[in-house]
Amino acid sequence: MKTLFLALVLVVVADPPKPIALHISPRIAMAPADLTIQVRVHAHPEDRWISVAMDNGEFRRSSFWDIEPDRTLYVVEWKSVPAGDYDIEARIGHGEWYTGRDRQSVQLMGGPR
Repeated sequence: MKTLFLALVLVVVADPPKPIALHISPRIAMAPADLTIQVRVHAHPEDRWISVAMDNGEFRRSSFWDIEPDRTLYVVEWKSVPAGDYDIEARIGHGEWYTGRDRQSVQLMGGPR
C-alpha cells in the first residue's frame, strides 16, 4: 500500500513594523487635561531624533528626544492642556528629514478655549 504525504507550507508575509507609533491617553476628555504621550519606535540605523508636537492654532506643545540605542519607548506627559481639538504628530528621522510619522487627534471639551 502506497502512502501519499502532502506537505503544506504556509508562508506568512507580515508588514514590517512602522518606524514610529503614537499612543495618546486620554483621546477624549474634559479640559484642562493631562495627556500621556507614548511613542514606540523601530528606528533605522540612520535615525537620530524623535519629535512629538501638537498645535490647534491657539495652543502649542512639543517634545524632542535624541534616539538612544536599544530604547523603543519614549513617554512624555503634557499637563493642563486647555480645551480644543488637537492633531498630535510624532516623527522620527535624521538631519532635517523625517523617515516616519504617526498622527492622532485629541478632543478636550469644556472650559475656556
